[in-house]
Amino acid sequence: MQDEIINREWDKREAFLDQVKNKLRSGWRNDDAVLNQYFQSCVASWKIYKGEKKPKDITKLNAIYKQATSGDNNELKPLNLDSNQGIKWKAWKKLSGMSREMAKRRFITFLSEIDPLLIDVMPDEKSPPGFPLNRKGIQICAKCNTMVGCTRPLLDQNKTNLRQELFENEQLHEPENFLKWIKNALETQRCIWGTHQAINKQQAKPFLDWFNKDENRGFFAYDSSTLMFLVKDLVIYHHDVAYEMMQKKNDIEASDYNTQASKVKKLKNIYEQLSGEIFSYELPCDKENIICNQRRVTDNGVNHTHTVEIDPPTASDLDSFEEAVELRKQCQKLGINPSTGIVKDISKRCEIYRERLQIHFEKLKKSLESKKRNEDYFITHKLKKLKVTEQHSTMKNKQINDACEYNSIENILFLINRGCNPDEESVRGFFYI
Repeated sequence: MQDEIINREWDKREAFLDQVKNKLRSGWRNDDAVLNQYFQSCVASWKIYKGEKKPKDITKLNAIYKQATSGDNNELKPLNLDSNQGIKWKAWKKLSGMSREMAKRRFITFLSEIDPLLIDVMPDEKSPPGFPLNRKGIQICAKCNTMVGCTRPLLDQNKTNLRQELFENEQLHEPENFLKWIKNALETQRCIWGTHQAINKQQAKPFLDWFNKDENRGFFAYDSSTLMFLVKDLVIYHHDVAYEMMQKKNDIEASDYNTQASKVKKLKNIYEQLSGEIFSYELPCDKENIICNQRRVTDNGVNHTHTVEIDPPTASDLDSFEEAVELRKQCQKLGINPSTGIVKDISKRCEIYRERLQIHFEKLKKSLESKKRNEDYFITHKLKKLKVTEQHSTMKNKQINDACEYNSIENILFLINRGCNPDEESVRGFFYI
């Protein structure tokens, strides 16, 4: 139900958008007020254009822009006309006598020749004077809080185009990176006019006249649906890839399909958690049966769609894939080379990882055993040394006792010199000294 409401609201906004664009495209040639709005929007498009900007085009557009905004060139002639400044001055001078309205029309026409998308813009996109700032003091985009919505490319805090970044950087397609990217985009999303952030009705009240213009169609608090549709596009793209692989399972490696199927599942879960919407992958109907044919007749020939489920990875291969990921993490943690080169399948990669881990742990075991032997030897050696000392003391006592028994003064003196106690008494009560 929620999905239907969101889509219905989005369709309504797209319809408004098309109406405003059509009015702008058809009116700029005859209505000076519309022309001025269109011209300003096209200038903003050229400033952020990421396509090729040829030096000749830049010089020509710069001259037309100056003629449109300042009129004839009355600046002093540069000393060197072959310099960059001189070339710009000559280009502007050639347009002398052209009216500002004509220059604005020529600017738009020439821009469309460079790239038609440069003139696919909306009027009054800049926030009206005094529009609220966010807590960080950054201007909030007013256009994204209208029923029509902002048509400018979504940017992040570094003014990077979010759509281009997401679809061109494949590292962001990994589930963990994808989730981090979405969270950052939700916090920092903006356009050239300001940050995309919702304002409340009280904040919008002083600007109702601006919101109620035909090109805005009223106040509508920003709800991040633009970003979530961008995220949904990527999820659909990976479902398309997985579906194509599913149709050619016999021609591709099972591990490749399992990797894609696993990624699709994770990306889908991330989208559902963040959007609160159940994602369903649908494709146009290609069936020829009574029910589908009747449905097309009822809808005046318009084709319908069917929900398609992506086949999950096979259990054994999925287990191997998950095991390979865990084994790789273990190798990286232990400082073992995680690269296996080209392998036949996931099972072979797991085998290589297990073998490397086994060798690592065997070496570690031998090292610990050697260390324990050294520690044990130190203790054993100390005990043996103590035992030898005790035996030596016992032997000396026995020898001096024998010497006393035989009344051998020479032996007694010799043993005393060897360390025997001179105060020791024999069994006969005879003192050594």
